[in-house]
Amino acid sequence: MKKWIKRLMASITGFLLYTFIFGVLAFNIPISAHSTIEYDIEALMTPDETLNDTYANILDDNQKSLDARLAIIENATEKIDVSYYTLHDGLSRDLIFASLYDAAQRGVEVRIILDGIFYYQTVDEPEYVEALNSHDNITIKLYERYNPLLPHTIQNRLHDKLIIVDGKQGITGGRNIGDRFFFDGQEGLYSSTKDRDILIHSNTANKTVESMHTYYDTLFDYDHTHTLKSLKESETLIDTMKASMETYKDTYASNATMDWIEAEKILVNNATFVHSPLNRMHKDPVLLKTFSAIGEKSEALFIQSPYIIFSKQMLEYFPDYETKDLTVLTNNIDLSTNYFAMSGYVRYKDSINAHARLFEYQGDTTIHAKTLTFDENISVIGSFNLDPRSATLSTESAIVIVSEAFKSELDSVIDTYMAKSLEVNDEGGYIDNPEVLPTPINDTKRFKIRLRSFITRFFDPML
Repeated sequence: MKKWIKRLMASITGFLLYTFIFGVLAFNIPISAHSTIEYDIEALMTPDETLNDTYANILDDNQKSLDARLAIIENATEKIDVSYYTLHDGLSRDLIFASLYDAAQRGVEVRIILDGIFYYQTVDEPEYVEALNSHDNITIKLYERYNPLLPHTIQNRLHDKLIIVDGKQGITGGRNIGDRFFFDGQEGLYSSTKDRDILIHSNTANKTVESMHTYYDTLFDYDHTHTLKSLKESETLIDTMKASMETYKDTYASNATMDWIEAEKILVNNATFVHSPLNRMHKDPVLLKTFSAIGEKSEALFIQSPYIIFSKQMLEYFPDYETKDLTVLTNNIDLSTNYFAMSGYVRYKDSINAHARLFEYQGDTTIHAKTLTFDENISVIGSFNLDPRSATLSTESAIVIVSEAFKSELDSVIDTYMAKSLEVNDEGGYIDNPEVLPTPINDTKRFKIRLRSFITRFFDPML
């Protein structure tokens, strides 16, 4: 009996060691596969005269961002493509699912891709997904499911957040599906999170949204994206989600939302959808190189990211910002709930502060938005965090906008966050601002983050 126990323990130990070496340690080797994806920086930064019917809306308000999603889904006539990193149970899921099911009932082709690992981690009620998946016009796939024989696949995650409709409307940004991304604390189990999306649209099909569909096709047909098995339809669950939508319509109307989108839209001079390559292990940091190249040609730069973490591989692509006006906004460690990300940020905080004006948000919740701006006319909104995981491991996408009017509107939105932020001083504390109270220091949280930082310093490429 003891022999079998020893053999079992040896097998478990061997498996854990194998997983650790090839699923974690291997990623400390900064070797990335070369990608053929390369964006013309001049074209990204230059107005496109052929885009005379392309508009953009900034979706910063949580509930309006949800309503915009529901409205474009409800107005779909041909196809809807959806991609999300995490899917949480709650009202927002029920509303989006009910709208997608109704679209399928109208004959619209609906395709959904969810991350194959986080699907099993964040979905507590998979029967709702299965009920949606039972419709003949709906296909759901999982990106890179966990394979114990290929532990390196755990690092390559689907991080895109996309809804694309009929080649005419597309939404991307930071929001996953979950109540904390769409309600200001009054719904669901989570406190609210401040986030930002961009809606790009036109009256007819345009190249920006079509390029989003094309990228989605590559995700959908990727060798390691697998179709979720379709089970028997549950009319009860479908009816439950439809009932949630009927109740929500007491305060929401598709026509009113479309009117709001029309009233707030901004005609843009150029809009380019950019994305990372698809491959396992380290990806060629295409987006990082693209944004850095735009930064090289710009004088004033603004970066907003939930956390900021560097790696040796990332630093190779950063331009010299010594002569540039660089402003950075991120979360403060006392409020952030992402301990591992913050354990990386605290190690780079002094270096960031030495090269930029660094601000930390002091609001009553955390920010999850990912935004870059350059000079007076270039804006970037998407899923890309300024960290190694977004640079070389996850699938990422964003839209680069050329428009002074859009940049001006975005600046006004960002100013509402800056008004609740404090600038970091040379000692790592804050420059006094009588208008903004710093978040109370949480010594326990800081200790836990610092403790993790001693460990995560050896795994920067995975943060």
